[in-house]
Amino acid sequence: QQLTHGDADHLYPRIAWSPFYYFMGAGFGLVYQREDPDGSDVQVHFQQVQSYWDWWSYFLGFAVSHDPEGAFTPDVAWSPFGYGVVWQGAAENELYFALVGSFGGHIVRPQRITYDNSVPPVRPAICWNEADGEFAVAYQATSATSDNHDIWFVRIAPYGTPLAPPVRVTTDRDLQRSPDLAWTGDGYGLTWYDRRSGDNEIAFAVLDPYGTVMDGPTMLTAHSGGGEATNPAITHASVFDGVDGMTYGLAGWLAGELAGGGEFGLVWRDQASSSSAPRVHFLRLPRSD
Repeated sequence: QQLTHGDADHLYPRIAWSPFYYFMGAGFGLVYQREDPDGSDVQVHFQQVQSYWDWWSYFLGFAVSHDPEGAFTPDVAWSPFGYGVVWQGAAENELYFALVGSFGGHIVRPQRITYDNSVPPVRPAICWNEADGEFAVAYQATSATSDNHDIWFVRIAPYGTPLAPPVRVTTDRDLQRSPDLAWTGDGYGLTWYDRRSGDNEIAFAVLDPYGTVMDGPTMLTAHSGGGEATNPAITHASVFDGVDGMTYGLAGWLAGELAGGGEFGLVWRDQASSSSAPRVHFLRLPRSD
């Protein structure tokens, strides 16, 4: 089903599941980068995608950002307060956050959440921490002392106020790029692709709720001959799944493997060698509780 229309380019789609959509039931929140054909206007747009009424998917798209120089590479996460949306704003070369309602429109208009022009941020990823009632954002930024990139982490209140200064997660002198993160119930799983070995490889670390590295970084892939692994994405599977306010223990042959705090699922773009076609790889990663 086609969700966007018109002559503009629609790029970098990201989606979040909403278990609660007022009287309409559950649904999805979609964000994407909308670019006019002549490149004159690039903004972040949001659209609600209803989970079972197809016609509802065609309505209520609107511009989240209004940056005169453009807004790029958005991400979205659901919370009980609304959808949190983050992106890179070109005017100030910093990250912005907005809280968006399920029916469209701003609950909180765009707020700047980074302020250090010496480390311009790109490629933000956002997730919701239900235990502490806050968002977390991971992003890629150029180190202030060299031209390498590092991964940073910042906590955001539901209405857009940074709760603490950004935390630098990686310190290697090579390139760390394109982070993604998932909340586990008591911390975060963070992944990115990392070039410290000379090849792009998938890295993983466990963070506490304040962004401090508790375990890792661990390299999950190892390539040679021009191969590489890039563009990871992560999610967390809990031992219990919630449906309509009730929880059910996972049954079947997976139940024994999803013990304790659950497990992570990771996917990434993998190229075995410089002459190989890229493929998508998947890894189940149990937590070390």
